Amino acid sequence: MATLTKNPGSGTSVGSGAIWNNPGNITTENASYADTTVADPTPPSSFTLVAYNFDFSGSGLLDSDTVTVVEVRWKWFYDAVPGGVSKNTSIIGYTDAPALTGGGSNVSDNANLPSANAFSGWFDITGTFTSNQLRQTNWGVGLIVTWASGLPASVAKVDTCEVKVTYTQSSPVISPRFTRPSRRSTKYPFPVPVFSWMQSQPGIMVLPQPC
Repeated sequence: MATLTKNPGSGTSVGSGAIWNNPGNITTENASYADTTVADPTPPSSFTLVAYNFDFSGSGLLDSDTVTVVEVRWKWFYDAVPGGVSKNTSIIGYTDAPALTGGGSNVSDNANLPSANAFSGWFDITGTFTSNQLRQTNWGVGLIVTWASGLPASVAKVDTCEVKVTYTQSSPVISPRFTRPSRRSTKYPFPVPVFSWMQSQPGIMVLPQPC
């Protein structure tokens, strides 16, 4: 098994409700936040905060690898001002996150956000996502928060998120080849084939090369 953990390369606010301000701030963990204000009675819920462009393609994940688990965690909190509490109500992985299409199951635990900036636990969004889908720029995950309790307004803030992929690496195809020795043996005054190995690309067989 191998694992990759990545932050998103892009963030955006999609849908309806209370818009997320500065969604691009979620790409790094640096106390620069995306934020939204949800309220009772309206708007009770936020837009979808979309994190995508995780660059798993450039991090060693191959189309031939087998994905076993995909998890996400958020670094988030609700602001003490104005004081209302917000909670997560939707966490979904998408094959095309900016378009909110190809979504998996909602894995939200419907729990209140913490009152101080901190990472959540890991949410399992594995679904049926393949390594090829995870390698695409638009694959991502969406978050919706909702007013929960307290004062009529709540400001939710997100610092960043991380996606962790656990996968089985595809087995390399090993094929033999023959190489000519650099000099002839004094015992055998003719070229003696030497058996060696070379590694080919997955799914491609390399035949032995004649001397």
